[in-house]
Amino acid sequence: MPIIWRAPGECPRADLPSETIATMTDLPHARYIIVPHDGAWKINLNNSYYGPFATQQAAIDSATETAKKAAAGGYPASVLLMNGTAFDTAWTSIENDDT
Repeated sequence: MPIIWRAPGECPRADLPSETIATMTDLPHARYIIVPHDGAWKINLNNSYYGPFATQQAAIDSATETAKKAAAGGYPASVLLMNGTAFDTAWTSIENDDT
């Protein structure tokens, strides 16, 4: 199942012009977390799972493509790999990201 990115004009705040949405400083950080789940690789976003993907790299590629679209819309976004209880950053739009 692909992750669906909504363009700024399609978000719940569609009453605001796209320029306003893209420059808001309090936008939520989209964290696409790559995890093994039910015997496959999946992407966890806001406690929802997307996939399955045959390989970890396929999940990373899909999450990165989607995260880049979110970043282009002004949202801070990161792709994280779950490593036990720690996270490794595969891609981020944020400088000095502390995820």
